[in-house]
Amino acid sequence: MKISFFFFTLFVFNMFSFAQSVDNSLLDETEKLLNEVESNSLNIFYPEEYSTALSHFENAEDLLNELGNSAEINNELKSALYSLSGVSEDPENLNEIFHGVILRRNLALQSGADKYAGDIWNESENALNEAIASVKNGDAENLQLLSQQLSGNYDKAKSAGDRASKLVNDWKPLQEADSSFANLLSPEEYSAGMEKYGDALDLISEGEDESTINSAIHQAGMSFNNASLNAERYLQVNSDVLDYRSEAKKAGAEKYAADEWMEADDLLKQSGEYFEDGNVEKSSQLATEAVSAYALAKQIADKGRFLADAEEQINIAVDSGAEKYAPNTLAESLRLFNKASAEIESGDFTPESVSHYADNSEALARKAQYISVIAERIEAGDESFEDFALNWWNTMDSNTSKTAPAQQPAAPTVTAVEKKSPDDESYYDRFSLSDKFEDIPFTNNTLVFESDNEILIRMYGLFAEPISEELNFDDKNRLKNLVAALEKYPKSQITVAVHTSQVDTKAFNKALSEKRAENIKSYILRNSDLSEALINAVGYGEERPLVGFNDSDSIYKNKRVEIIINK
Repeated sequence: MKISFFFFTLFVFNMFSFAQSVDNSLLDETEKLLNEVESNSLNIFYPEEYSTALSHFENAEDLLNELGNSAEINNELKSALYSLSGVSEDPENLNEIFHGVILRRNLALQSGADKYAGDIWNESENALNEAIASVKNGDAENLQLLSQQLSGNYDKAKSAGDRASKLVNDWKPLQEADSSFANLLSPEEYSAGMEKYGDALDLISEGEDESTINSAIHQAGMSFNNASLNAERYLQVNSDVLDYRSEAKKAGAEKYAADEWMEADDLLKQSGEYFEDGNVEKSSQLATEAVSAYALAKQIADKGRFLADAEEQINIAVDSGAEKYAPNTLAESLRLFNKASAEIESGDFTPESVSHYADNSEALARKAQYISVIAERIEAGDESFEDFALNWWNTMDSNTSKTAPAQQPAAPTVTAVEKKSPDDESYYDRFSLSDKFEDIPFTNNTLVFESDNEILIRMYGLFAEPISEELNFDDKNRLKNLVAALEKYPKSQITVAVHTSQVDTKAFNKALSEKRAENIKSYILRNSDLSEALINAVGYGEERPLVGFNDSDSIYKNKRVEIIINK
């Protein structure tokens, strides 16, 4: 069957030279042949040929993703198939000769022998490679005995892998020591246990005799058990220190207060060392210091969690000239910020209360920034107060409606100056409203459309402040649902497209939309495991309106974010 499949692939390959439009199908056929070679373990018997073929295949795949020309893709696929031509036929009949050996090898791999029993595994691999070379050279003798010896090597590797894997993943003395925080509360005994534990794993990997391995495991177990008992005694004297540590960890101290967190852990470890040495008084003194250090780390972490966005926005407002142009608004923002900070420092606060002050502080800082930017533009003569007032009036009118248009807008009627290309005019015609993502609670100003090849998620109402490029609290809450939708397509190309209304100049709107698109992309990447290489951010400004600028709702309808997913 392998041979017939290979000739079928060659047939497809020959057809490809006459029809370059089948790049993708040929790529699939080559991938199938590579998988077949691997599933039959032929990559073990012919490693150089397989590696060469795989490299050419990956080059072809990269070229296809980059929309490279067909000739280059053809050449790479030809080279891959040529390298596989001798492999798929298995001319030396190696798969049959070493069939039992490969079965034992696979069992050893499943046990983790390559990871936990490296020495024995490497010896087994070297012996197999030598045997393969002997068969290829025609100087192998007594193949049955050779296979038995190789199988025995892998059986030994499997046994070592099973034993080491149990020590690593399911050994009670180590688990109990870790769960009791013995690494902090009894660090010397725990370190001794880890050293002996490492020795035991090394002995297993080297294939030492059972008695030597058992002795090393026993010694490691004794040290871990002693460490667990010491930790238990320590907590009888200093019962609250781990509670403070837990609270700091929950607050995100490892992320927001990394230095303070490490300092607190160091103090706790020193306290544990003194306790092990019998100096209970010094140990208790250090435990008290550790409690204070954890409390400080928690406080800093709480400020980081609740106040980071507000602090950043205040700094942006100050840099925009808010102390000159919007002093009262900035002062109120700072008052609320300090109020939230004081509540956190008191230790007696609720997340709801602090979030309330922080969110309002951030909102006021955004207003201060907006006032400052507009005032500076008017002062510099870039905009008249009358133009600003009219634009502001139009924006406020358009934002009174918070519900997205119920129907897909028709291709807009635009003036000659605003006329778009035919491709742009017909782009939205391919989409229709969809119930895709009905399990995700999008707000009613988010619409989902779908075509044969793409999904379009259109979001109205983001970036409520007319010139703001930053995401506010409400925006981030809405984008959480967007992330949930995008994570359903982890391998798809995604475009974040931001559009503005006609308010302000075209150049300003273009730059603003680009910054907004990058900020949305950054949010998606920070809050998901999606690949940055698959997400493209683009800002169109006012270049692609949905409705003509003479429409009374044009500002609201044209100011939108569109996420396009290539299915």
